[in-house]
Amino acid sequence: EATEDLAAYDKYMCWCETNEKEKTQAIADAEAKDLQLSAEIEERAAKFGNLAASIEQTKKEIAQNTETLETATKIREKEAAEFREEEKNSVQAITNLRNAVAVLSKHQTTQAMLQMDKSLIAPMRVLLRDCALKYEVVVATRAERRGAGPVALLVLNDETKVSSDTKAQGTTIAALLSALDVHDDSVSDALPIKFAERLIAQAAKAATSAKSFLQVSNRQPIYESRSSARSAGIYGVMNQMLEEFESELSTSQKEELKAQEDLKALAAAKSAEIDAGKQKLDEMQAEDAGNAKALSDAKEDLANTRKQRSEDVEFLRNLKLTCNDLDTQW
Repeated sequence: EATEDLAAYDKYMCWCETNEKEKTQAIADAEAKDLQLSAEIEERAAKFGNLAASIEQTKKEIAQNTETLETATKIREKEAAEFREEEKNSVQAITNLRNAVAVLSKHQTTQAMLQMDKSLIAPMRVLLRDCALKYEVVVATRAERRGAGPVALLVLNDETKVSSDTKAQGTTIAALLSALDVHDDSVSDALPIKFAERLIAQAAKAATSAKSFLQVSNRQPIYESRSSARSAGIYGVMNQMLEEFESELSTSQKEELKAQEDLKALAAAKSAEIDAGKQKLDEMQAEDAGNAKALSDAKEDLANTRKQRSEDVEFLRNLKLTCNDLDTQW
């Protein structure tokens, strides 16, 4: 019987030692894991805040780039619409001037000018006044673009200026020259510009052949009076206006093409930035979601680890008490 009791005692003490060793190790492992999880939680919490700030900043950048592109596109659309309207007006002015030159090319001498069909005088004056006003805008726009001060529209020299006596005579030359002077209020607006354009276009078509269409004859008339000099001055002023309109139209068309290319380049750059931002945002949001889950798992694991450690500590305390009592009793 004593032998059996000793064997039971040895077995029980072995169990005590084994459990004490296992629980001590488990407690040590739990404490190490506690430190590890606490560090991970702190790191992931900091990362969570940094990712949130980065995500917010990326969203802001995407919104800014989108707004910049949309604003630039709206401005370009507005500018393009304005250009199309200005181009339309310039092309019409150029067409009108060419038609006017074609009509007047039949009347290169004073006598011929005086014999011009009276029905063409009114539409010619309306057309020239319209061209003169548009020309004033062209010159003012060019001066503004170059940063220059105000400039005069059409400078009529002494030979082309219209005196009050000449105006009173109501000659064809005087009537046409006064139409070119934007400060002269003698031009009636009773005749619509569209009607005037149509009449002069028809007259130009009838007055020129296919070979000489819209060209002034190379044969120079012989001017023997100030009246004939003024007749020549009309051609000079109209040709000046025509050249300026064509030059300005060419410049504005080139500027429009450049503006289109600039927007295209801006759109490509901003679109690339927006796409890159969206891709970056997707990646950060995925990383943020993964980090959030890992942070939650780490917190849950830490809570379980600490709970298990507390249970192990309590078990080890009771084990030692029980085993010590048994050893004392034995």
